[in-house]
Amino acid sequence: WPRHQIPVTFDNPGWAKAYELFLGPLQAPVYGSADPTVWLGIFFPIFLALMIGDLGYGLLLVLLAVWARAGLPGFKKPSALGRVVGSLPGRSVTTIFFHVGILSVLFGTAFGKFFGLIMPWLHFDRMEHLEAYFVFIVTLGAAHLTLGFILGAISAARWDEHRLLVEKIGMIVLLVGLVLVAKSFYDILPEALHTPGIILAALGFLALLWAKGAFALLETFKLVANVLSYGRIFALGLVSMVLAKVAND
Repeated sequence: WPRHQIPVTFDNPGWAKAYELFLGPLQAPVYGSADPTVWLGIFFPIFLALMIGDLGYGLLLVLLAVWARAGLPGFKKPSALGRVVGSLPGRSVTTIFFHVGILSVLFGTAFGKFFGLIMPWLHFDRMEHLEAYFVFIVTLGAAHLTLGFILGAISAARWDEHRLLVEKIGMIVLLVGLVLVAKSFYDILPEALHTPGIILAALGFLALLWAKGAFALLETFKLVANVLSYGRIFALGLVSMVLAKVAND
């Protein structure tokens, strides 16, 4: 059969099954390609917890998830809420809440925030180190995109789609080159990496030019825009922090 017609089913570890909830409305992954569920289960709670970034709110999410999964004490059974939580989507949502809550506790501890209050222990202050925090978030986003390109390259190699394989490899090389150029320009990395970065970016663009033709330039702009779009995690994290302070005041 053609690949896109072969039936597939998900086969994920227990902790990741909850994230199949997000893939339900979408078309199932093509047979032989990577199942995105596990990767979604890793990155989604990290990104959301970075936006929350508060020890107190993270604990609140954990307690809500545990309370809901423990049978919703205080509600007559079977309550409407109990039936919702007991359903498969309800169990998935509480599992995701639990994961996000645990990571929010960890990030909140690192950021020294408890319900918007500044904690006395040594911590990383995002407001005082805006540039470093932005670089961290965008670097995480670049790593996330690179992982996607690697998975795409593996699938292309498995399917013997050589043009697609060159495109994905070109994207990886171009992205690494652009990151080296940007970080060496802003003295985050040694200046000696500036020239190798330009060479890598040029090689990646040439690979894209061979694979995509005139669309290579558009793909390059899209790549830069996609990396910078992760700045929304940076922005929402700061907004949540400021809103918590305003609420406390």
